[in-house]
Amino acid sequence: MSTTKPIETFAPTPENSEPLKEYIAASFQNRVPSLLDFMLNHKSITQLARYLVAYTSQSPNTLYNYGFGLKLYCDFAEKNPDELVSECFNNGDGIADPKAIARTVNLLEDFVCHLKTKKLAPGTVVCYVRATRTFYRANGIVVNLPHPLPRQTITSGRSPTPDELQHLVDMADLREKVIISLLALSGFRVGTLSKLQYKHVKHDLEAGIVPIHVHIESNITKGKYGEYDTFIGKEGAEYLKAYLNQRRRGTPKVPPETIDDKSPLIRSVFAETPKRGIEPLSSVAISRIVSRLYVRTGLTERLSHRHELVTHSLRKFFRTQLGACIPSDYVEYMMGHKGSVYNDIRSKGIEFLRGLYAGAGLSLKPRTTLSELDTLKTLIRSWGKDPEAYLSKEAMNLPHRACIGPSDIEDWQTNGLRKYLRELIRNDKGG
Repeated sequence: MSTTKPIETFAPTPENSEPLKEYIAASFQNRVPSLLDFMLNHKSITQLARYLVAYTSQSPNTLYNYGFGLKLYCDFAEKNPDELVSECFNNGDGIADPKAIARTVNLLEDFVCHLKTKKLAPGTVVCYVRATRTFYRANGIVVNLPHPLPRQTITSGRSPTPDELQHLVDMADLREKVIISLLALSGFRVGTLSKLQYKHVKHDLEAGIVPIHVHIESNITKGKYGEYDTFIGKEGAEYLKAYLNQRRRGTPKVPPETIDDKSPLIRSVFAETPKRGIEPLSSVAISRIVSRLYVRTGLTERLSHRHELVTHSLRKFFRTQLGACIPSDYVEYMMGHKGSVYNDIRSKGIEFLRGLYAGAGLSLKPRTTLSELDTLKTLIRSWGKDPEAYLSKEAMNLPHRACIGPSDIEDWQTNGLRKYLRELIRNDKGG
């Protein structure tokens, strides 16, 4: 529970604190400006920002979430962050006081009890406690609770059904249709969607190529672990094209806009400023729009504390629907997950992935039920193979096979194509 690590990092304010303050401001000024003073006016918070910049992905979302937890903790302790840090040391000599550390552990346990009385989800409690422990560690103090905190799931989220998704689209305005379709048909994270620019879709959109290929750079992904590729289906492409044309024409409330490579794919409706230009729609605003649309369509209740359907549910729709048609490794790649076959999938090339995505027939509308035979043919075509040629070849190899009626022929074709598809998947993974 204690440490002898000196506090050199806490005593002076870092000389390069300006970039850190910019990082703090970027995390809060467009979300909760009221927390900016709390985050900017304490040396210990600057140390936390430096720790996150140096040792993590520098995500503004991380500091944003940590800021909420820290503010609750400081309000509970009735002390500011610098006071909480300084009281853990002996007379400013830079050596942590074991007794003070023990008192801090007790305070943190009381804070956990306080959070639970507010009926917060176990995961939320864990996140706020983690924020507090990271804050102490960044300032040279190690604080460990004596027992692990439970993190059971209270509400299990789910993906919307095709009928529910269609209802959402029917009730949405044009910008909302773009948001829903890009999240559901492309599997974007909200944070990634908010950072997309026109350059990401320009080539295929202007050339009329569908599905539209979108290359996602690692610097706009969660964790910045690696780049990946995904696609926008026909419906999403149509909504996006109409939305961009509307922005070019302008509306009674929003003046006409010149779209260039750096234009945000989804913009804020607020007027641009000379200094900042046109603002992209933030991830918080996107989540708020989707949540309000759920309420408007009656899929969730406004007063409910937790919902099964949230913004992330649209990403689950992408995984569920696409995963029913193509191998899961390809779905994970198109969602930005860096698995064991990441490099193998990248090496297949964009056109192979485009054909795989197109063959799956991902749509916002409920699908017309296909027979198993038709589904197998669609999947085999997505591999660039001709199922009819394979069946003809198999038929030539069995010239004396007797088929009594149409159902026998269909069964033979289904069994043959099922075997052929397994061979394609096996060879693909092996190669």
